[in-house]
Amino acid sequence: MVFAIDRSGLVGEDGETHHGIYDTAYLDEMPGLTVLSPKNGAELKLMLEFAVGMEGPVAVKYPRGSSMDVYGEKVPKIVYGKSLLVYDSETEALQQAIRQDEHLPQADGKKLSEEKITAEKREQLADVVLTMQGNEETASEDTDAESAKNCITFVAVGNMNQTALEAAKRLTAMGHKTRVVDARFLRPLDEEMLTAVMEDSKLLVILEESVSHGSFGEAVSYLLLKRGISLPFLHVCIKEDVVTHGSVKELRKRLGLDTDSIVERTLEKLNHLS
Repeated sequence: MVFAIDRSGLVGEDGETHHGIYDTAYLDEMPGLTVLSPKNGAELKLMLEFAVGMEGPVAVKYPRGSSMDVYGEKVPKIVYGKSLLVYDSETEALQQAIRQDEHLPQADGKKLSEEKITAEKREQLADVVLTMQGNEETASEDTDAESAKNCITFVAVGNMNQTALEAAKRLTAMGHKTRVVDARFLRPLDEEMLTAVMEDSKLLVILEESVSHGSFGEAVSYLLLKRGISLPFLHVCIKEDVVTHGSVKELRKRLGLDTDSIVERTLEKLNHLS
């Protein structure tokens, strides 16, 4: 059985009784339910096809409005329970070098290759870089582990991926290392990916258009507690107050869910940590 839940998150002019900001919370109460949330129309199509092929109950929640094309129409296939790394500031620098037809620069002091990269290697680039980073961390276990925690990691639900990407790129321009993870699955939680990105993060930022109680961010905070991970955490969501009428753009600004507010809150959090 597939539940296609439209008007997820803020719906703007439909009015205050139509906001889908409670769907994550009430869906979380249903045992055995898989919950997905797409970042754009192309991913929605893949998720619906994936859901139809599943045996158990599945809910796909998506917002009202036009589809974002910030990530393009080429979307990796859906893998059960797996999130997706969609942006990494260090990998982006390497990809820009590739587009300029240059040799790969050094990563962590090691040359990836002296030859020009083939199309196949381009697709594998993110995995190569992450693997190298993992090897470097393993080789330097005797060093101060906290010094390696230098990344701001955004984990975004659904259409908040666009805002996360905009905020990450703005912070990258300020000199911060950033990455964006598309949650894709709210249930089950991708504990493997989340735990992996926490390893080198100095701040974890969760973005969603849902109330905080029963939210995806609440589940991630429990994961931190369960794994015994001490990591600064910023949950950008909607407070328990009723959201009034207004356009989505106006409401996001009022609720602190727009790019400017998220960058400001992230910088404030970092300042408190220093």
